[in-house]
Amino acid sequence: MRVRTFKNFKKESTKLIAGGVALPTLQELVEESKKFLEEGHFFVSGKPETLTRQFLLEPFLDILGWSTEPTVTYYYVREFSGGMDRKWEDYVLLQEDRPLVFLETKPLFDRKLLSTQNVNELLNYMKEFNRKNRNGHRVDWGVLTNFKEIHVFYVSDKKPFFSCVFTDYVEKFGVLKELLSVEGIRTEGIERFFAEKARKRNWATDFSMISRNGVLSLPTVYMNQMGGWL
Repeated sequence: MRVRTFKNFKKESTKLIAGGVALPTLQELVEESKKFLEEGHFFVSGKPETLTRQFLLEPFLDILGWSTEPTVTYYYVREFSGGMDRKWEDYVLLQEDRPLVFLETKPLFDRKLLSTQNVNELLNYMKEFNRKNRNGHRVDWGVLTNFKEIHVFYVSDKKPFFSCVFTDYVEKFGVLKELLSVEGIRTEGIERFFAEKARKRNWATDFSMISRNGVLSLPTVYMNQMGGWL
């Protein structure tokens, strides 16, 4: 019987990704997470949050097109200060040196992912970063995930505007790509998705306050989609 190790798992995943076959790799991640959840533990020793990142979240970011190499335009890092005294000790998705999305990660087995504490930890840091970073950057988007669930937030709202459970990832991969893939970020997919949600939920007033360095961060075309409310 072959023993699956993290090294072998990463090697197989990389091979699939290199061949351009993203969805089977995502399906494999889903199946692996099912096994972990059924057994109540990972198949190697270590901190659950660290293993969740290594076995599930980092391969997931690979599938979405993010690199760990800061020499490319779009990449992610662990630990980020961005001109602040206090570090963000989780993932940040960046375009060159500009942070785009903060990710707050928790262990796969966390049963209270959407707790007030977890949501506030993510949103409060984003707000603090937007006020205090010395580079003048602004981040509007945050993600709270343990891979079993994923929730995407706008910085001023404690309710996620998109949520998904891992068993639906393959079916909803198109939406996940629009929101969080390199291609989706590059083509402003998350802005379009949020604009539509804002229109449907009558968030126009709050949405109009989104700004980046004093300029509305979303193109006028999205504002026009708000039905003339602004």
